Amino acid sequence: MKKISILFPGQNLQNLQKNLYLNIKRNIFNKTLEEASQFLNYNLLKNLKYNLPLKTKYLPYVIISISVALYREWTKNISFIPHIMAGHSLGHYSALICSNILSFKNALIILKKRNQIIKNSLKNISTLMYIIIGEKLSVIKKICQKVSQDYQKVSIACINSKTQIVISGQKIAVLKVIKFFKKKNKIYVIPLPIFLCLHCSLLKKDSKKFFTFLKHFFFQTSKINVLCSTKTKILTSSKEIKKSLYQQLYKPVLWKNTLKFIKKKNINIFIEMGFGNTLTKINFYNKIQHTYSTDPLKNFFKTMKIIKNIK
Repeated sequence: MKKISILFPGQNLQNLQKNLYLNIKRNIFNKTLEEASQFLNYNLLKNLKYNLPLKTKYLPYVIISISVALYREWTKNISFIPHIMAGHSLGHYSALICSNILSFKNALIILKKRNQIIKNSLKNISTLMYIIIGEKLSVIKKICQKVSQDYQKVSIACINSKTQIVISGQKIAVLKVIKFFKKKNKIYVIPLPIFLCLHCSLLKKDSKKFFTFLKHFFFQTSKINVLCSTKTKILTSSKEIKKSLYQQLYKPVLWKNTLKFIKKKNINIFIEMGFGNTLTKINFYNKIQHTYSTDPLKNFFKTMKIIKNIK
């Protein structure tokens, strides 16, 4: 029996305007982006299709829209449902939408409020996010804690694999940590091109405002298990889902543990549903063999064909 997990990427902003999915005439892509465009009162489809300048604040909506559009196309061709879904960072919203727990429209409303709260919370604060590759988590934690003893704060934002860690926080603090690791051999540091600083301890205080806002929404039950990547737990109630969304602002993404949890359920097929192949690469770091990307478009159809033929 096929046991499949669908993974949704959270941030992949590089080369987004060159997205191949938007260069083909498929109504499912147009429809999803038109839905988002109407809500935002901003023509995402036109800007992407004709490679016009796209305002940075709209990028999160594009990332979610592409994942949702892809999954809608997927369900038209693949009849069986996945055993589990999980989203990395922003991808958590895509997982909730595609599992029918949350409507696309409500997700956009919630996301807009979330972005407003983050922006206001970090107003007049310079922030950064960096990937550190090649160092142990315990060492990075120790340096972050040492630097954070001052007024400037930096913390772990994502644990993608044993040796791929993301940090976030105030600019001065992040750069102090990065300066330390730049001196070490075989350690690589990469700045993340982000719109908003996420999974950051600086957001804990104002996350309560987001939780209050979430009380106005009802989340449906689903036949598909959705795994919370900040707790490594399957969400079973509306209360748990709301908690996962507001805690996501300040808690780190435990992606390494998320993949481990899925593997323990004897689910060994991992499909990244979205633009780019960031999660597919991370899967290789975590020694996952049967992992498939849906980007570029030829990979989408190739992956569909492979899954159809798996018994």
